[in-house]
Amino acid sequence: MGDKKLVPTMLSTLPDGRGAIVAGHGVTVVHAPGRRAGPRSGHYVVTIVGPRINACWKFSFRELEKLSRSVAGAVMRKCETRDGAFELGAEVW
Repeated sequence: MGDKKLVPTMLSTLPDGRGAIVAGHGVTVVHAPGRRAGPRSGHYVVTIVGPRINACWKFSFRELEKLSRSVAGAVMRKCETRDGAFELGAEVW
């Protein structure tokens, strides 16, 4: 996302292969339009299905935007054990 605001068209940029976002799991993010017109109305549904996680969450665009930025910030921090290297990803169990 970078500094951009979350809009439904961004969903097409998400990797769609199993394990591409969460190791060993399929992840889908779907936008459900709201009553108001416009791309920032409605909500998003994030579903993770696999051997360890089978869950579904509903987020407003603000909640998902904030969560996305906080995860991106944590993953992109410089790794303290390596000189100048960045973490490649994170898994939470």
